[in-house]
Amino acid sequence: MTDKNYDLTVTLENLSKDALSTFEEIASKANHLQPMDGASLTAGHHDIFASTNSFTGGNAHELYNNIREDGFNALQRLKSEPVISKVVFEDDDGEHHIRYIARVSVAGVSISSNNLMSKRHPLSSLASMPVGESKVIEFLGKEQDLTVIETTSFLPKFNGEWDSLLSIYKHEQFGTKEIRSLRALFEKQDDVDEFDALFDEENNLDVNIEDGISHKILTAMGLRDQPILDKFQDEIFRQPLKTQRIILGPPGTGKTTTLIQRLGQKRDVEYLDEREKQIAIKDFSGFSHEDSWVMFTPTELLKHYVKEAILKEGIPAPEDKIKTWESHRKYIARNVFNLLQIGVDTGKFILKSNISCLKPEVQHEPIEWFEQIKLAHNTRLHGQLLDGVKLLESTKNQSTTAIVDQLTKVVKKATSNNLVPLYEKLLPLESEIKKLLEQEKENVDKNVRETLRPIYQKDKTILGKLADFLNELSADSDLEDSDDFDNDTSNSMNIIKHNNKSASNEYIQTIKALARQTYLKRNLGKSSRAYAIVQWLGKDVPDKELLIDIGRLVTFQNGLRRFIAAHKRYLLDIPSSYKIFRKESNKNKLYYQGEPEVTKYISGDELDAVLLLTLENTHGLLSSKAIRLQLDNSSFSYLYQYAGALKNQVLVDEATDFSIIQLACMHRLCHPDTQSFFACGDFNQRIAKTGVDSVAKLEWFIDKSKIQRINAVYRQSCKLNTFAKELLEITGGDIDSLGIIPHDINHDGVAPVLAEKTSISNAGPWLSERIKEINSAVNVTHSGLTIVPTIAVLVRNESQVESIANELNILLEDINLSVEACKGGKSLGDSSGVRVFAVEHIKGLEFEAVFFIDIDSLAKNSPELYEKYLYVGVTRAATYLGMTCSEQLPEKLEPLRALMVDQF
Repeated sequence: MTDKNYDLTVTLENLSKDALSTFEEIASKANHLQPMDGASLTAGHHDIFASTNSFTGGNAHELYNNIREDGFNALQRLKSEPVISKVVFEDDDGEHHIRYIARVSVAGVSISSNNLMSKRHPLSSLASMPVGESKVIEFLGKEQDLTVIETTSFLPKFNGEWDSLLSIYKHEQFGTKEIRSLRALFEKQDDVDEFDALFDEENNLDVNIEDGISHKILTAMGLRDQPILDKFQDEIFRQPLKTQRIILGPPGTGKTTTLIQRLGQKRDVEYLDEREKQIAIKDFSGFSHEDSWVMFTPTELLKHYVKEAILKEGIPAPEDKIKTWESHRKYIARNVFNLLQIGVDTGKFILKSNISCLKPEVQHEPIEWFEQIKLAHNTRLHGQLLDGVKLLESTKNQSTTAIVDQLTKVVKKATSNNLVPLYEKLLPLESEIKKLLEQEKENVDKNVRETLRPIYQKDKTILGKLADFLNELSADSDLEDSDDFDNDTSNSMNIIKHNNKSASNEYIQTIKALARQTYLKRNLGKSSRAYAIVQWLGKDVPDKELLIDIGRLVTFQNGLRRFIAAHKRYLLDIPSSYKIFRKESNKNKLYYQGEPEVTKYISGDELDAVLLLTLENTHGLLSSKAIRLQLDNSSFSYLYQYAGALKNQVLVDEATDFSIIQLACMHRLCHPDTQSFFACGDFNQRIAKTGVDSVAKLEWFIDKSKIQRINAVYRQSCKLNTFAKELLEITGGDIDSLGIIPHDINHDGVAPVLAEKTSISNAGPWLSERIKEINSAVNVTHSGLTIVPTIAVLVRNESQVESIANELNILLEDINLSVEACKGGKSLGDSSGVRVFAVEHIKGLEFEAVFFIDIDSLAKNSPELYEKYLYVGVTRAATYLGMTCSEQLPEKLEPLRALMVDQF
């Protein structure tokens, strides 16, 4: 044995003894601190993993119980997994220090060496550094340049006594070593013959210690557990709370893991610095910082596995925290922003998933369309105020000249591209405007009511008849109100069924609108509600002279009313502005391929745009200090409600599968104080037709400097990585997102296999033979358990899932391997074995082996997406990849043939 080997042997023996005794000490103390069960800590506590209402939950009692249960769960974690890593580092004085790192929290546990800390502690970032590198961190009361000497990652296991299986040891002198069992390093039998030891794995150093990192066979579906990140991932997830990042990179780089660990570290107030703690406060809906977060995934299946990964990090993960965009969009549009109709009321829109009003090219490139919607809305609102100034100037008198002049000056200095400063300047003028309105309101209303008296005396049933007419009118969803400003509020109450009282109010409002238009020598709009009521009244409308007299007073009040709570229309009038924009654009054949049959109908793409403008304008108002100070004022209650949708942390997995409008919405769901937005994705895996496909699009809503790439992959074999590279090159993919396998990973793998002239109907026998080859290659026992690899079979569509699964179940009976049909992408049955999916459902997951059935038929049926589907399928596999073709390999994929063989 060379000196170096001897030094390594002694070093690792000492490492294992110290580590295992530390495991025992931590687990013992955690057990002592923790009650026999969690009942005393969680009595009366609602299940934190149950679905809750984000806008009504979160009181102090629940928060207290959450904290207590978090502590209970942390102790439970320490009992089963005392530590995940160890780092040895050198300080500025040349002194060496050791720190053991727990996955989540130390939960009050201290050990004799006083060297235990949480992964969320800033110092634990050293465990992610390459050995030999240094980092400036505050240590022992001062900033020091700390150098990493060695690191070890552990997979603790207790079976009567502690051990760590497949530990990874890294040292500048010894390199990277994988240790099968820590306990086997020092529990050698002294009397074992040196020759016999060669055949005894327990005592054979060469077997127990391997150079580099071997591949771990995947035996369960889900996201890879990577408790310690690499240097670049660690730097990203430790960015300050008030940070925004989009992480781009190939599959297997730990992008999702980085997001999850970011969430955990930034919701743990204990490990935030003082500046972060100042903004890590309750959100507008009353949730504590720890509970103010949301994560988006593109599919329900991925949502399930993301939730599992989040729970592993000790983060409570209720259903209302992990969302698909479609479900969250509908919830906030309906329940927070009042954009969608509820029941039979007069809500703004009815979401129709089966309509598509936009032209296909607008769906793919929606930015210009959205910007025009925003411009149209702002121009309309500014125009309303400009018109208001004209009305006031034409009807003002000596006593009102001063306020009219002030309003004129404010409005004419404003621009339509930034209305918030205008609203700020109007705030101190509102009390005087309201006073003026009240002075003449009663007189005007009395005059209008008197016009109804002779009609009522002639026919005392007139109001009942008008109510019946109004009830019929309400059912006509194509009838739109104009911007008349003749009422005390621009948003009248939703009336489900009209009665005499509400009918009399409608009469008064109608006569006011008619009087104003008569005074201004204009006509009522034929699509307006007032016009329909006037037509119904017929000869019962007041005479022209009376209307003109009333009209002058109404016109002055109309002008003033435009300046009361004008900020409300910045948000609440977005639906009306959009309907007008859609109607006008459709006339000019811009952006739209037709209008919906009912004006209220709206498609998902359109609702995304309306939501984005709503969220942008919400942020615009909240960015004003003057307005933020008014949030407790009743006139801003609508803004406080809207702000309740904003969260302290927003995270997005597989971001490139969302449209640019959807991503911008998620970005705007961040609380304005934290602005914490983290997303990850890969352009090469974009399988949604409207998904984001370039950095240029991302730069529309986020600065280029906030877009980062990571490339180190920890999933694929070298052969599959080479195959993926060739696939990207021949299909014109994003080569910058190609994965790079770290030098110390030992996973060469096997060549992919190809079967041509093998249709879906006769693929079963070939597929079962390949699966048996994999089973024979990896069907080994480890610690008494038989390893069963995860295998995914990908088919073109849902209709093929069940038939291929049923056939394989019969063909694999002789090796007792079960096959599950995962219809709709849902997770079924045992976590290991063979699963059959339609290809669109496997984003974000990983398997030991993947088989792609009928690739040439997919190319014919989905020519615009099949290359992306193939890349996603290829990168799901860690070691084994197989493809079948009904006829032959598509011509474009022909260069891949040289990399494939007939069998594994």
